[in-house]
Amino acid sequence: MFKDGASTDAELKEALQGKTLKVYLTLLDSSEPIGAREMQRRLNYSSVNVAVHHLDKLCKVGLAAKDEHGRYFATKKVNIGIMDLFMNLGRIRFPRLLFYAAFFAAFSIISTWQ
Repeated sequence: MFKDGASTDAELKEALQGKTLKVYLTLLDSSEPIGAREMQRRLNYSSVNVAVHHLDKLCKVGLAAKDEHGRYFATKKVNIGIMDLFMNLGRIRFPRLLFYAAFFAAFSIISTWQ
């Protein structure tokens, strides 16, 4: 990681895996900052320390930050790795290919009625 907090795509891709990816997606979906205990409850982690570890990992690569009350929030959205396969409409995430599948399914149904 660079000293100014910026991370390369490779570092972000490495960081956004497994439980850290779940924590990041939960931060993106939340409209308000989330504390470590709340993150533990939402994701059913065994202890608060597991949530803190992954939240701190996101802070180190610049994808999250902590407010004055110790709650975490996402600082930016990235499309790296598996995140590139999704698109966001507001806070709702859809697979990119869902729209193509819906279009061709509707087209097939309409063409069989004629």
